[in-house]
Amino acid sequence: MDRLQAAIDYIEQHLCEPLSLAQIASQAHLSPYYFSRLFRSQTGQSPMDYVRIRRLSQAAARMQQEPELSICDLALSSGFDTHQGFTTAFKKTFAIAPTAYRLQPFALPVQEKIVMSTPIEWVPRGPEYRQRESFTVAGLSIDCTQQNKSLIPDLWSRFSPLLGDIAGQVGYRTYGLCIPTDECDLRYMAAVEVDPSIHSGGEGHGLSLYQVPAERYAVFTVEGSVDLIQPAFAYIFGQWFAQSNYESTGSSDFELYDERFNPITNDGVVEIWVPIR
Repeated sequence: MDRLQAAIDYIEQHLCEPLSLAQIASQAHLSPYYFSRLFRSQTGQSPMDYVRIRRLSQAAARMQQEPELSICDLALSSGFDTHQGFTTAFKKTFAIAPTAYRLQPFALPVQEKIVMSTPIEWVPRGPEYRQRESFTVAGLSIDCTQQNKSLIPDLWSRFSPLLGDIAGQVGYRTYGLCIPTDECDLRYMAAVEVDPSIHSGGEGHGLSLYQVPAERYAVFTVEGSVDLIQPAFAYIFGQWFAQSNYESTGSSDFELYDERFNPITNDGVVEIWVPIR
Protein backbone atom coordinates (compact mmCIF):
# COMPACT_ATOMS: atom_id res chain seq x y z
CA MET A 1 0.00 0.00 0.00
CA ASP A 2 2.92 2.35 0.70
CA ARG A 3 4.10 2.02 -2.90
CA LEU A 4 0.68 2.93 -4.24
CA GLN A 5 0.26 5.84 -1.86
CA ALA A 6 3.67 7.19 -2.87
CA ALA A 7 2.56 7.17 -6.51
CA ILE A 8 -0.75 8.85 -5.65
CA ASP A 9 1.09 11.53 -3.66
CA TYR A 10 3.35 12.10 -6.66
CA ILE A 11 0.32 12.54 -8.92
CA GLU A 12 -1.11 15.13 -6.55
CA GLN A 13 2.17 17.05 -6.34
CA HIS A 14 2.50 17.19 -10.15
CA LEU A 15 -1.15 17.18 -11.17
CA CYS A 16 -0.94 20.30 -13.35
CA GLU A 17 2.28 19.20 -15.04
CA PRO A 18 2.75 16.71 -17.89
CA LEU A 19 2.46 13.20 -16.43
CA SER A 20 3.13 9.83 -18.02
CA LEU A 21 2.27 6.36 -16.78
CA ALA A 22 5.98 5.48 -16.71
CA GLN A 23 6.73 8.49 -14.47
CA ILE A 24 3.98 7.57 -12.03
CA ALA A 25 4.84 3.84 -12.00
CA SER A 26 8.47 4.63 -11.20
CA GLN A 27 7.35 6.10 -7.87
CA ALA A 28 6.05 2.64 -6.93
CA HIS A 29 9.17 0.90 -8.35
CA LEU A 30 6.99 -1.13 -10.72
CA SER A 31 6.71 -1.48 -14.48
CA PRO A 32 3.90 0.59 -16.04
CA TYR A 33 1.92 -2.57 -16.78
CA TYR A 34 2.06 -3.99 -13.28
CA PHE A 35 1.54 -0.62 -11.69
CA SER A 36 -1.62 -0.27 -13.76
CA ARG A 37 -2.77 -3.69 -12.54
CA LEU A 38 -2.07 -2.71 -8.95
CA PHE A 39 -3.75 0.67 -9.24
CA ARG A 40 -6.86 -0.74 -10.91
CA SER A 41 -7.14 -3.61 -8.43
CA GLN A 42 -7.15 -1.16 -5.52
CA THR A 43 -9.10 1.78 -6.92
CA GLY A 44 -11.31 0.42 -9.69
CA GLN A 45 -9.86 2.79 -12.29
CA SER A 46 -6.73 3.18 -14.37
CA PRO A 47 -3.96 5.56 -13.25
CA MET A 48 -4.46 7.93 -16.16
CA ASP A 49 -8.24 7.96 -15.65
CA TYR A 50 -7.53 9.02 -12.08
CA VAL A 51 -5.19 11.78 -13.28
CA ARG A 52 -7.84 13.04 -15.70
CA ILE A 53 -10.72 13.10 -13.19
CA ARG A 54 -8.53 14.72 -10.52
CA ARG A 55 -7.52 17.45 -12.97
CA LEU A 56 -11.14 18.03 -13.92
CA SER A 57 -12.22 18.05 -10.27
CA GLN A 58 -9.65 20.68 -9.37
CA ALA A 59 -10.53 22.73 -12.44
CA ALA A 60 -14.19 22.69 -11.45
CA ALA A 61 -13.31 24.10 -8.04
CA ARG A 62 -11.02 26.76 -9.52
CA MET A 63 -13.77 27.80 -11.92
CA GLN A 64 -15.72 29.15 -8.96
CA GLN A 65 -12.75 30.32 -6.92
CA GLU A 66 -11.12 32.23 -9.79
CA PRO A 67 -13.96 33.73 -11.87
CA GLU A 68 -11.55 36.05 -13.72
CA LEU A 69 -9.66 33.05 -15.19
CA SER A 70 -10.66 32.19 -18.76
CA ILE A 71 -11.65 28.65 -19.62
CA CYS A 72 -8.67 28.43 -21.97
CA ASP A 73 -6.19 29.52 -19.30
CA LEU A 74 -7.86 27.20 -16.80
CA ALA A 75 -7.50 24.26 -19.20
CA LEU A 76 -3.83 24.88 -19.91
CA SER A 77 -2.97 25.43 -16.25
CA SER A 78 -4.80 22.24 -15.23
CA GLY A 79 -2.64 19.86 -17.23
CA PHE A 80 -4.63 19.75 -20.48
CA ASP A 81 -2.93 20.35 -23.82
CA THR A 82 -5.78 22.26 -25.45
CA HIS A 83 -8.92 24.21 -24.62
CA GLN A 84 -10.95 21.80 -26.76
CA GLY A 85 -9.53 18.73 -25.06
CA PHE A 86 -10.43 20.13 -21.65
CA THR A 87 -13.95 21.09 -22.73
CA THR A 88 -14.60 17.67 -24.26
CA ALA A 89 -13.30 15.82 -21.19
CA PHE A 90 -15.27 18.06 -18.79
CA LYS A 91 -18.52 17.56 -20.68
CA LYS A 92 -17.99 13.81 -21.04
CA THR A 93 -17.26 13.41 -17.33
CA PHE A 94 -19.79 15.79 -15.79
CA ALA A 95 -22.44 15.97 -18.57
CA ILE A 96 -22.20 19.77 -18.75
CA ALA A 97 -19.93 22.18 -20.62
CA PRO A 98 -17.51 24.15 -18.43
CA THR A 99 -18.97 27.50 -19.56
CA ALA A 100 -22.47 26.37 -18.56
CA TYR A 101 -21.21 25.05 -15.22
CA ARG A 102 -19.50 28.36 -14.45
CA LEU A 103 -22.79 30.20 -15.01
CA GLN A 104 -24.91 27.74 -13.01
CA PRO A 105 -22.71 25.75 -10.59
CA PHE A 106 -24.04 22.70 -8.78
CA ALA A 107 -22.60 19.72 -6.91
CA LEU A 108 -20.51 17.64 -9.31
CA PRO A 109 -19.39 14.02 -8.73
CA VAL A 110 -15.79 15.08 -8.26
CA GLN A 111 -12.88 12.78 -7.41
CA GLU A 112 -11.11 13.52 -4.14
CA LYS A 113 -7.54 12.43 -3.57
CA ILE A 114 -7.35 8.72 -2.84
CA VAL A 115 -5.91 7.75 0.53
CA MET A 116 -5.20 4.04 0.76
CA SER A 117 -7.03 2.24 3.55
CA THR A 118 -6.13 -0.74 5.72
CA PRO A 119 -4.78 -3.93 4.14
CA ILE A 120 -7.03 -6.54 2.59
CA GLU A 121 -8.19 -9.19 5.09
CA TRP A 122 -8.98 -12.03 2.67
CA VAL A 123 -6.03 -13.62 0.88
CA PRO A 124 -5.76 -16.49 -1.61
CA ARG A 125 -3.89 -19.67 -0.71
CA GLY A 126 -0.18 -19.86 -1.52
CA PRO A 127 1.89 -19.09 -3.31
CA GLU A 128 3.69 -22.13 -4.63
CA TYR A 129 6.65 -21.51 -6.92
CA ARG A 130 6.71 -23.27 -10.28
CA GLN A 131 8.74 -23.11 -13.47
CA ARG A 132 6.87 -23.45 -16.76
CA GLU A 133 8.27 -23.64 -20.25
CA SER A 134 6.91 -21.53 -23.08
CA PHE A 135 3.56 -22.62 -24.50
CA THR A 136 1.13 -21.41 -27.16
CA VAL A 137 -2.55 -20.63 -26.73
CA ALA A 138 -5.38 -19.83 -29.12
CA GLY A 139 -8.33 -17.76 -28.05
CA LEU A 140 -10.50 -14.68 -28.21
CA SER A 141 -9.35 -11.40 -26.73
CA ILE A 142 -10.72 -8.01 -25.78
CA ASP A 143 -8.97 -4.71 -25.14
CA CYS A 144 -10.33 -3.72 -21.74
CA THR A 145 -10.92 -0.28 -20.31
CA GLN A 146 -12.69 0.78 -17.14
CA GLN A 147 -15.81 1.26 -19.27
CA ASN A 148 -15.99 -2.15 -20.98
CA LYS A 149 -14.34 -4.60 -18.55
CA SER A 150 -17.80 -6.04 -17.84
CA LEU A 151 -17.58 -7.67 -21.30
CA ILE A 152 -15.12 -10.31 -20.06
CA PRO A 153 -17.89 -12.77 -19.03
CA ASP A 154 -19.39 -12.36 -22.51
CA LEU A 155 -15.98 -13.17 -23.99
CA TRP A 156 -15.98 -16.48 -22.11
CA SER A 157 -19.57 -17.15 -23.26
CA ARG A 158 -18.41 -16.83 -26.87
CA PHE A 159 -15.23 -18.83 -26.37
CA SER A 160 -16.44 -21.81 -24.30
CA PRO A 161 -18.63 -23.37 -27.07
CA LEU A 162 -15.55 -23.57 -29.30
CA LEU A 163 -13.69 -25.95 -26.97
CA GLY A 164 -13.13 -29.32 -28.62
CA ASP A 165 -13.41 -27.77 -32.08
CA ILE A 166 -10.09 -25.89 -32.09
CA ALA A 167 -7.33 -27.25 -34.32
CA GLY A 168 -4.39 -28.56 -32.33
CA GLN A 169 -6.14 -28.15 -28.96
CA VAL A 170 -4.11 -29.60 -26.09
CA GLY A 171 -6.47 -30.79 -23.34
CA TYR A 172 -9.34 -28.81 -21.85
CA ARG A 173 -7.59 -26.55 -19.38
CA THR A 174 -8.47 -22.95 -20.18
CA TYR A 175 -6.59 -19.74 -19.51
CA GLY A 176 -7.63 -16.19 -18.78
CA LEU A 177 -4.54 -14.24 -19.78
CA CYS A 178 -3.78 -10.62 -18.89
CA ILE A 179 -1.45 -9.47 -21.66
CA PRO A 180 0.69 -6.32 -21.43
CA THR A 181 0.04 -3.82 -24.20
CA ASP A 182 0.68 -0.15 -24.87
CA GLU A 183 -2.61 0.17 -26.72
CA CYS A 184 -5.11 -0.19 -23.86
CA ASP A 185 -5.47 -0.63 -20.11
CA LEU A 186 -5.45 -4.42 -20.40
CA ARG A 187 -5.79 -7.07 -23.10
CA TYR A 188 -7.66 -10.07 -21.72
CA MET A 189 -7.65 -13.36 -23.62
CA ALA A 190 -9.85 -16.41 -23.04
CA ALA A 191 -7.77 -19.25 -24.46
CA VAL A 192 -6.78 -22.90 -24.56
CA GLU A 193 -3.34 -24.41 -25.14
CA VAL A 194 -2.67 -25.54 -28.71
CA ASP A 195 0.06 -27.26 -30.69
CA PRO A 196 1.37 -24.44 -32.91
CA SER A 197 2.52 -26.94 -35.54
CA ILE A 198 -1.16 -27.82 -36.08
CA HIS A 199 -2.90 -24.56 -35.23
CA SER A 200 -1.23 -21.77 -37.20
CA GLY A 201 -3.88 -19.12 -36.56
CA GLY A 202 -6.66 -17.89 -38.80
CA GLU A 203 -8.62 -21.16 -38.72
CA GLY A 204 -11.89 -19.35 -38.15
CA HIS A 205 -13.93 -18.34 -35.11
CA GLY A 206 -11.84 -15.15 -34.89
CA LEU A 207 -9.17 -16.90 -32.84
CA SER A 208 -5.66 -15.55 -32.49
CA LEU A 209 -2.44 -17.15 -31.23
CA TYR A 210 -0.30 -15.97 -28.34
CA GLN A 211 2.96 -17.45 -27.12
CA VAL A 212 3.41 -17.37 -23.36
CA PRO A 213 7.13 -17.13 -22.58
CA ALA A 214 8.98 -19.47 -20.24
CA GLU A 215 8.84 -18.04 -16.73
CA ARG A 216 9.11 -18.79 -13.06
CA TYR A 217 5.72 -18.22 -11.42
CA ALA A 218 4.18 -17.58 -8.05
CA VAL A 219 0.98 -19.62 -8.14
CA PHE A 220 -1.94 -18.63 -5.93
CA THR A 221 -5.09 -20.70 -5.42
CA VAL A 222 -8.60 -19.28 -5.21
CA GLU A 223 -11.33 -21.58 -3.89
CA GLY A 224 -14.96 -20.53 -4.26
CA SER A 225 -16.78 -18.11 -6.54
CA VAL A 226 -15.14 -16.32 -9.46
CA ASP A 227 -16.06 -13.14 -7.57
CA LEU A 228 -12.96 -13.85 -5.44
CA ILE A 229 -10.57 -13.52 -8.40
CA GLN A 230 -10.54 -9.72 -8.35
CA PRO A 231 -9.84 -9.54 -4.59
CA ALA A 232 -7.08 -12.11 -5.13
CA PHE A 233 -5.40 -9.90 -7.73
CA ALA A 234 -5.86 -6.92 -5.39
CA TYR A 235 -3.97 -8.82 -2.69
CA ILE A 236 -1.22 -10.04 -5.02
CA PHE A 237 -0.45 -6.67 -6.59
CA GLY A 238 -1.43 -4.57 -3.61
CA GLN A 239 0.29 -6.42 -0.77
CA TRP A 240 2.12 -9.60 -1.68
CA PHE A 241 4.66 -8.10 -4.08
CA ALA A 242 5.43 -5.28 -1.65
CA GLN A 243 6.03 -7.77 1.18
CA SER A 244 7.95 -10.36 -0.85
CA ASN A 245 11.48 -10.43 -2.20
CA TYR A 246 10.16 -10.73 -5.75
CA GLU A 247 9.20 -8.38 -8.52
CA SER A 248 7.18 -8.94 -11.66
CA THR A 249 8.90 -9.76 -14.95
CA GLY A 250 6.46 -7.63 -16.94
CA SER A 251 5.16 -10.68 -18.82
CA SER A 252 1.60 -12.06 -18.91
CA ASP A 253 -0.08 -13.43 -15.83
CA PHE A 254 -3.01 -15.78 -16.15
CA GLU A 255 -5.90 -17.57 -14.49
CA LEU A 256 -5.87 -21.33 -15.01
CA TYR A 257 -9.17 -23.25 -15.04
CA ASP A 258 -9.06 -27.05 -14.95
CA GLU A 259 -11.35 -29.92 -13.92
CA ARG A 260 -11.63 -28.44 -10.40
CA PHE A 261 -13.62 -25.49 -11.74
CA ASN A 262 -17.32 -25.69 -12.66
CA PRO A 263 -18.09 -23.30 -15.56
CA ILE A 264 -21.84 -23.79 -15.08
CA THR A 265 -21.92 -22.54 -11.48
CA ASN A 266 -18.81 -20.35 -11.89
CA ASP A 267 -17.13 -21.67 -8.77
CA GLY A 268 -14.51 -24.17 -7.73
CA VAL A 269 -10.71 -23.87 -7.82
CA VAL A 270 -8.84 -21.33 -9.95
CA GLU A 271 -5.07 -20.88 -10.02
CA ILE A 272 -3.53 -17.47 -10.61
CA TRP A 273 -0.04 -17.63 -12.14
CA VAL A 274 2.08 -14.49 -11.79
CA PRO A 275 5.57 -14.35 -13.39
CA ILE A 276 8.31 -13.36 -10.96
CA ARG A 277 12.05 -12.81 -10.70
